[in-house]
Amino acid sequence: MKLFSFAFAALLLAGCSSVVMQEPFPDSSLTGEEMNALQGVWQLEGTVVYVNFSTNGSPVMASVEWRDGRHLLIQHDLHIAKRNDAYYLSLQNAPGEDPEGYLFAAFRPRSREMVVWGPDVAFFEHQIKEEKLKGSIRKEGKAMEIVLSSPSAQILDLIVTNAAALDYEEPLIFKKLD
Repeated sequence: MKLFSFAFAALLLAGCSSVVMQEPFPDSSLTGEEMNALQGVWQLEGTVVYVNFSTNGSPVMASVEWRDGRHLLIQHDLHIAKRNDAYYLSLQNAPGEDPEGYLFAAFRPRSREMVVWGPDVAFFEHQIKEEKLKGSIRKEGKAMEIVLSSPSAQILDLIVTNAAALDYEEPLIFKKLD
């Protein structure tokens, strides 16, 4: 399984199991205040990520990774969906390459922190087995990869209405540096 030093992706791939979908969440418009809360330099342990907004208001996350004896800039276009007071993001699993699907999580900015929760793998495994979502399950040892083929809007609706869809036990907490 491909692992990234990117902190958001690390959360979503934690435990060598992952849940990906074939398309990103539908984007929501963000207010200037929401954009200001997200924009900046964030750190989780030794990983630093930068979040900025393009001229058309689309969020972009970047990190620098050491690979093959040189620094490499890695960028992800973020897709942020708002439902009620909650935020959900999706990002391409392998930026700059053929899409391998989109990772997703819920997040909440609070003061100078960002709390991020990834999907609960067992929940999505059950949804596929019960035929509530379309997709496939691949197991290799203890690792599991779930690839959801249902529309992302349907997946988002399911997450919004089911607290069990997210792993609230092990959130990542990013600290704002700027």
